[in-house]
Amino acid sequence: ASQLYDFGRIPLEVLYPGCDQQFFQARTARDDGVLRILTVSSLASSARRKNIDHVLEALRLIKGERLLMYTVIGSGDDRDRLQRKVQVLGIADCVRFLGNVDDQVLLQEYASNDVFVLTPRASQRDVEGFGMVYIEANAAGMPVIGSNQGGAVDAIVAGKTGLVIAESTPTQIAAAIRQLAQHPQTLSEATIRAHAERFRWSKIVERFEYFLHQHLH
Repeated sequence: ASQLYDFGRIPLEVLYPGCDQQFFQARTARDDGVLRILTVSSLASSARRKNIDHVLEALRLIKGERLLMYTVIGSGDDRDRLQRKVQVLGIADCVRFLGNVDDQVLLQEYASNDVFVLTPRASQRDVEGFGMVYIEANAAGMPVIGSNQGGAVDAIVAGKTGLVIAESTPTQIAAAIRQLAQHPQTLSEATIRAHAERFRWSKIVERFEYFLHQHLH
């Protein structure tokens, strides 16, 4: 923001949204050989920057390499088109659309999936905001894959809590999924969770109070 606006000598502190307590949860152990991939996103046609299309195309590239299950949580007027695309791509057996879900199901999915993927494509007029869903996934110890456009770069520590791809293409998305699948120990669960802790609401409040105390007294 300081690069766009002249704040003069006014102190500037960036305070991100906080992550609710319920997202800090234990992993659900699985040993069935299935790589479980999760996206939580609006499926509105006005939000196609979310780039679900290219994730589906990436899955087609890697489907024959291992067992997969891709879960999409969210709803919108673009859902039917995306479901038809799944059929055309021949990946209907490994993709499920859950629509809007209650908190219990959402938490279960965060705890039981292996990789969170949301790789938006930004334009000059349509940029993704801060990615709280990445933090929610990290709070459950899950690594994430995002793009270097928009708010993902503020939510992901590249190479520590997830992977940030240079271009949101099916090829690069597929490569990032392969990397995490083939080398699951590359990213430390402890490091992932520690990063999410920085966004716990109590920590955000502490930073806000500290900022007020330092600059307004």
